Amino acid sequence: MLGRLKLCQFVTLLLICLLINSICAFSYAAMGKGETNAFYIDEDGDGYGVASPNGPDADDNNRDINTYATVVNAYGAGHNGIKAYLTSVKDLDMSQRDIYYLDPTNGNDQTAEVNNPDKSWQSFNGSGQIWDLMNAGDICMIKSGNHNPAQLDVDQSPGDPGNPIYIYGWPGTATSIGAASDYVIRSNSATNAAKNIIFEDFIVEPTGAFRPIYFVDVGGRQNLTFRRIEVDSGGMGGSCFFCMGNTHYMLIEDCVFHNTNGYGAHGIYLGAGNGANDPNSNITIRGCIVYETSSSGIQHNGRITNLVIEDCIVHSNIGAGLAFLQGVRQSHVRNNLVFNNTNQAFHIYNYDDPQPQIDSYDQDSNTLVNNTFWVGRYNWQDEGTWPSTHAAIAIWDDTAAGGWNLGEHTIRNNLLVAYGECPLWTHETGWIAGSTIENNVFYRTGSGEDILRSDDGGVIRYSLAEMEALSSAIRNNIYADPKFNSTATTLSFARNPDQFDFDLLPDSSAINFGSSKDAPSDDLRNYTRTLSTPDAGCYESPYTQPPVAPSGLEPKTQ
Repeated sequence: MLGRLKLCQFVTLLLICLLINSICAFSYAAMGKGETNAFYIDEDGDGYGVASPNGPDADDNNRDINTYATVVNAYGAGHNGIKAYLTSVKDLDMSQRDIYYLDPTNGNDQTAEVNNPDKSWQSFNGSGQIWDLMNAGDICMIKSGNHNPAQLDVDQSPGDPGNPIYIYGWPGTATSIGAASDYVIRSNSATNAAKNIIFEDFIVEPTGAFRPIYFVDVGGRQNLTFRRIEVDSGGMGGSCFFCMGNTHYMLIEDCVFHNTNGYGAHGIYLGAGNGANDPNSNITIRGCIVYETSSSGIQHNGRITNLVIEDCIVHSNIGAGLAFLQGVRQSHVRNNLVFNNTNQAFHIYNYDDPQPQIDSYDQDSNTLVNNTFWVGRYNWQDEGTWPSTHAAIAIWDDTAAGGWNLGEHTIRNNLLVAYGECPLWTHETGWIAGSTIENNVFYRTGSGEDILRSDDGGVIRYSLAEMEALSSAIRNNIYADPKFNSTATTLSFARNPDQFDFDLLPDSSAINFGSSKDAPSDDLRNYTRTLSTPDAGCYESPYTQPPVAPSGLEPKTQ
C-alpha cells in the first residue's frame, strides 16, 4: 500500500513537472507593461490581452476580469450587465446612452431593437440601420464571433468632439470582423470624413481586403481613437492600418499589427499629399506592437507636425522599424524598442516621387529620446545578411535637387547598436553637426568602432571623438557595449525574436548615463525612472521580473 502511494506521488510530481515545463517552454520574455511581450499585450499578467492566443482581456487592469464569463460574474448578464461593465471598466455615464447591438452573422435588421442584445442588427450601414440611427454618445457593441463579411463605413459620423460614438467588441471574447473586398473599416469621403469615433476591443482579420483599416481622401478626419485592436493582415497585400491626408488628433494605442505581404505593406502607414489642406497634425501611436510586415513597421509619408511614437515594440519587419518620409517635422520618438528589422531601426528619407503624389519637404527638429535601436546581422525571414549593412539611424536625401533641411534634431539618451555599419549614417554631415546629440551609447557588434558615416562628397567615417568635434552640441556620448541581458547576432535569434532581452546587466555603462532633460518619467514597462540620473535606452534598471502568468501560447506569425 505504501509503495503504491509513493508511486502515485511520484507520478503526480512528474506530471506537475511536465506541466510546468510545458508552460515555461511557451512563456515569452516581458518587454512592455506587465507580461506584454514581442507578440501580444498583457498588461495585468493574466495571460489574456490583445493578440494573445488565450483571447482578449475584458479588463487588462484587473487579473480577475478577462473572459466574458468573468464579466458576467462581476457585472451580470444581458443588457444591464453590459451597461454595468461599460460604467465600471470604460468609465462611461450610461444614463443617457443607447446601445446598438451588431451581429453580422446572426442578426436580423427587421426585428432588431435598441438596447436589446437578444435582437441585434445584422447591418451596420444602410438606411434605417445602426450608423443611420446612432446619436452622439451612443454605443455599437459587436457581438462575439467571427463575422465575415462585415464592413464598417464610418463617414458622416454623428459624434461630437466631447461626445463621440463608441464602437466596441464584445468584452472578453474574440470578436472578429473581416471582408473579402478592399477594406473592413473605411472612411473615404472628401467632405464628411470620419470624426469623433472611438474603436476598441476587436480583431480585424481580412480574407482578401487590401487595406483592412482604410482612411483616405482629404475630408478633415479628427478625434479618432483606435485602442486594443489586433489587425492580422493574413498575408494580404496592403498595410494593416492605412490613413492618408488631413488627419488631426488621432490616437492609436495598445494595438497589434502584423503579418502583411506585398510591396509597401506596412504595419501602420500614415500619409499626407500635396494639397494645401493635406498635412496631418497631432497623431499619437502609443503602446503598440508591430511585427512581421513586408515593409516598414510604422511609416509616415508626407507633412505632419507633432507625430508622437512612444512605448512601442517594433521588430522583425522587412523594411525599417520606424520611417519618416517627405515632411515629418517637430515630432517625437521616445521609449521605443525597435529591433531585428531588415533595414534601419529609424530612417529619415526624402525622395523624388515619380507619380508625383507626395512631394519632398523639410524634415527637421525631431526629438529621439530614450529609445533602444538594435540592428543585427541576419534577415529574420531567411539567411540573408542585409541588416548587417544598415545603421541604427539613417538620414538621407535622395532627391535630385537636394537642399532640404533634414537636421536640427535632438538625439538623447538612446542605445544605438548596429552590426557592420556605423550606428549613424547621414547623407550630409551638416545635418549631424546642426543637431543636439548627447548622452547616447553607441556600439557595433561586428567590426569597427566608427560612430558616424557621412556620404557628403564621398564616404567619410568618424570616430566618436571626431563626431563630437563637429559641434559643441554633440557631447557626453560613449562607445561601449550596452551589455544587454540576452541578445545575439545569430540566425537563431533573428528567427526567434522572443529570445531577445534588452534589460541591462548590472555593469552596463548605460545605467545612470542619461540626461534628465526630456527623459520620459516612466520607461517602456511603465516603471518610474530615476529622473536625476536616468538610464539610456527604453528600460530603467534594476528590473524585477513579475510573476509569469501561465500561457502555453504560441505567437501568431506568418
